[in-house]
Amino acid sequence: MLQTILVTTPLKVSFKIAHDPSGIYYGHVVQYPGVISQGRTPASVRAKLIRILREIGRSHPEELRLFE
Repeated sequence: MLQTILVTTPLKVSFKIAHDPSGIYYGHVVQYPGVISQGRTPASVRAKLIRILREIGRSHPEELRLFE
């Protein structure tokens, strides 16, 4: 059974991070479900999601309004 953690961030988005029995954590941005990541710890998943969001914000600022 998946355990879900809801994380809010200064980026004004929320992450949903789930842990499966194999030990892998999966996460996505609640407001942008297409932004997904996986890793061995919740912190690594969160860091990857933040990096992805920042890169999208730099490349396509019209796509994400994270820092309003």
